[in-house]
Amino acid sequence: MLPTPFAEQIYPTVQNALFSFQDISKQKQIFDPNSIQTLRVAVHDEIEPIIFPRLIQHFQKLNLNIQFLSTKLDRKNVVVDLATQQVDFVIDLEQNYGEKINYQNLVQDQFVMCSQHTQMNRKLYFSSPHIGVSSRRTGVLLEDIYLNKEQYNRQIFLRCQHYSTALQVLAQYPEAILTIPKQILSHLNIEDCIHIFDIPVDLPVLNMGIYWHQALSENSRHTFLRNEIFKIFA
Repeated sequence: MLPTPFAEQIYPTVQNALFSFQDISKQKQIFDPNSIQTLRVAVHDEIEPIIFPRLIQHFQKLNLNIQFLSTKLDRKNVVVDLATQQVDFVIDLEQNYGEKINYQNLVQDQFVMCSQHTQMNRKLYFSSPHIGVSSRRTGVLLEDIYLNKEQYNRQIFLRCQHYSTALQVLAQYPEAILTIPKQILSHLNIEDCIHIFDIPVDLPVLNMGIYWHQALSENSRHTFLRNEIFKIFA
């Protein structure tokens, strides 16, 4: 079954009305965290190791019998997924998903670089072949957006989907350089031949946080989960 165009048009209004009825019915009730059965989070593959171990450890200490569901982040459908409650939260780098999506920062990160080089400077960084990592087929890499603004350009000889792949290639290619968020690097296996350096140019701090639909901001279940997640990364 598929919704008609009219059904899609009136869906936001009907949904808001249903949320309002839900909130009214719960106003006189004391929320019981034990009633929570699932926690669904959409997150990028590379960010998942930073988030989920800490998430599960925290909620296990609360003795809550929750089923945790991690789903692949699809940025094109974030607003729809949150509005229809296909996921409770999205965890992603800070960006604008629209006025109906709320955001709270959880983690700050910064780019570092990896290479078999034993020393590093700006000239060597930009003259060396680079490995880029992105789950997208095309488009400028995040770090290149910042570099291009400062009139810097890199030679990307390999574009792959995962940093773990990039590190394996890096161990086989002595001249290559990988630019990577420091927190992601801390969860990956690094060969002894690979050295870690600060980036020889200034790059902005990376903010990573949690997104939710504003229609659920006063929902008791959602508020409890949100506040507990804030505690983890406080």
